[in-house]
Amino acid sequence: MEETKDILESEVSAQDVVETDVDTQDAPKGKYGALTSAEDSVRRLTGMYKNWFLDYASYVILERAVPHLEDGLKPVQRRILHAMKCVEDGRYNKVANVVGQAMQYHPHGDASIKDALVQLGQKGLLIDMQGNWGNILTGDEAAAARYIEARLSKFALDVVYNKKTTEWMLAYDGRKEEPVTLPVKFPLLLAQGADGIAVGLASKILPHNFVELINASIAYLRGEEFQLVPDFQTGGIMDASNYNDGLRGGSVRVRARISKIDKRTLAITEIPYTTTSESIKESIIKANEKGKIKIKKVDDNTAEKVEIVIQVAADESSDKTIDALYAFTDCEVSISPNACVIVDDKPVFMGVSDILRYSADHTKGLLGRELQIKLDELNEAWHSASLERIFIENKLYQLIEGCRTREAAYEAVDKGLEPFKSKLKREVTLEDVQRLTELKFIRISRYDSEKADNEIKQIEKDIKQIAALVHECGGLLYYDGANMNPLMGVVRPGDMGFDVLHLNLHKTFSTPHGGGGPGSGPVGVAAHLASHLPVPKVMEAEDGTLYIADGTCRCPSSPEGAGAFGPACGCAPECKCGCQACGQISGFMGNFGVLLRAYTLSLIHI
Repeated sequence: MEETKDILESEVSAQDVVETDVDTQDAPKGKYGALTSAEDSVRRLTGMYKNWFLDYASYVILERAVPHLEDGLKPVQRRILHAMKCVEDGRYNKVANVVGQAMQYHPHGDASIKDALVQLGQKGLLIDMQGNWGNILTGDEAAAARYIEARLSKFALDVVYNKKTTEWMLAYDGRKEEPVTLPVKFPLLLAQGADGIAVGLASKILPHNFVELINASIAYLRGEEFQLVPDFQTGGIMDASNYNDGLRGGSVRVRARISKIDKRTLAITEIPYTTTSESIKESIIKANEKGKIKIKKVDDNTAEKVEIVIQVAADESSDKTIDALYAFTDCEVSISPNACVIVDDKPVFMGVSDILRYSADHTKGLLGRELQIKLDELNEAWHSASLERIFIENKLYQLIEGCRTREAAYEAVDKGLEPFKSKLKREVTLEDVQRLTELKFIRISRYDSEKADNEIKQIEKDIKQIAALVHECGGLLYYDGANMNPLMGVVRPGDMGFDVLHLNLHKTFSTPHGGGGPGSGPVGVAAHLASHLPVPKVMEAEDGTLYIADGTCRCPSSPEGAGAFGPACGCAPECKCGCQACGQISGFMGNFGVLLRAYTLSLIHI
């Protein structure tokens, strides 16, 4: 034993670090290279800490905790959404299957992926859920991944994905491709909010109202002033006078909504953000045990809506009890925002107003890229159809006869196309000639010149329409005019894609710029568009129903006559006149996206 100890001591003293010959040529490269290097060497612990801690901190900041500015998503959320798109077929998928799919892109455990997926679903925008997904009001957890199902919402399919404008990179193991960022055409980060703790910094972005984000984006694009304050699914009463645009140093005070049922009974119907009905009940019990408040009992009956019933002691005033609840329990909390996002692979502290401005400009850029791609596709379709017509109608395929090699056939066809090249929009390439020579004889024999001419004319018409949009919008914006057929639409909470939006459209807060609550009449959050358009409006009635109209009522029996708007014609919430314009949304945009289309129209025509 002593000899062995002496040998080991001499080896260590002779060489502090013993390196082995390792072929690192096949070591992983790229963004994960520093962390997954295959170097097999003995290192001092102090050296590892000194050299690797910065890499570790950078990895946690960039790849785990902080959302990216472009799409508003953390890497795990982005990989989940990409995995769901890969298996998307319109039907629900077990969450366990989605988690397994996402693990091909995310180098961490299944538990973290499932938790992130549940949080995404509970935010109520991107994922259509089925089963027990927990309750944000009570704090109940979701069922096991094998028991619940999910699919992408129609909102997500329309807003988040476009393969043609997505930048791709290799996943952590080099087997699959994943998006660098998703081409999100909406201020998703501000709508959902984000919360993450990294190494040396943290990010906390509060959620905002869906319609207010649309109105603020429109105001920015028009060069008008706007103000953003948070909005929460749990409701409550908010003081955002010190919001500080979501930057460090600001704070938001949120109170529960407490009402009197009778002299000795109080009811909490809305709770502050970051709390649950269970945590509030526990804080009330603790305050009572400490003598801060005097109550007989507290019952939590929360299910779909918050209902915490408090029985006040016989010798205690209910008004004083309400004040004590705000002072000594979680019925009032202070939230400190700290908006931090990833920009150019670096963490940047940025106010929510700047985030919204970037989102609007980024959306314009994405729409511009989509427009350019569409134009390129139409021009390519026109070129191919024109070449095929020239090739068949002028019987250039006969030039292939007698050619003994492919090269000779290509040269003969290219020479035959020479008199017609001046009529084309671009040069004829070798690929074009190859495609012509590979046309099947049966296609040539059944070629319909009149049908081909009509197809070419339709392509030319489409090119002209999009070129007009390019000229009008400076080449930045795109909108599919085929979907533009403004009709009044009625959106009810049960419709696909709108039950989730319904959650945070209720203005249940007292904010510096006003607001109201359910039962206080239509909120009137209308997205007014450019004056030269039929002015579509998005409104919310007392029952939470959303309405969109172009300003023209098509109800012959309208008490206000033709031109009445929305509920004024008696079409809310049910269509009572039998006209085809009311009570349906298929004419405007299909089964979803009313607010999004209003936002898109604003982008195009501003």
